[in-house]
Amino acid sequence: MTLRVILSTALLAVLWVIFTETLNWQSVFVGLVVGAFVSYFTNKYIPKTPEESTRIKFHKLIVYPFWLIGKMYKDACGLIKLVFTGAKCGIVKEKLELENEGLRTIMASSVTITPGTIALEQTGENITVLCIGEEKASPNFSETVNGLRNIESRLKKAEAKNK
Repeated sequence: MTLRVILSTALLAVLWVIFTETLNWQSVFVGLVVGAFVSYFTNKYIPKTPEESTRIKFHKLIVYPFWLIGKMYKDACGLIKLVFTGAKCGIVKEKLELENEGLRTIMASSVTITPGTIALEQTGENITVLCIGEEKASPNFSETVNGLRNIESRLKKAEAKNK
């Protein structure tokens, strides 16, 4: 075991005890076991060097969750209106401009948790989305496509250029 795994295990065990609000040997033991499990797999599967990493500027993603929560509330209000005025379902297939696979995965997850859209498939550069739109809207669901481009533009800011 490396020092990195040992330190992260200890830190996770301390956090476990704090979050469970119990300080006894069982809680510490479970915290150490869970911490060791998480640390081992994190160390095994998460890249450690920039060459191995997925090249994401994580500091650019700090505000993204807050923006996404706002978008979820805004879209939920719009979806309520659609339910009462009439809606139709459709499938939209779009090619993404994101080069980073990790950011594409974040985008697919963001689409799925946004009300009125579900990412059906994300393979390579393409994403397929099941969406709800206005009954009298255009057949290509341009509002959904605009929403996809909006999410993509936010994530594109965090994409590091390959050198």
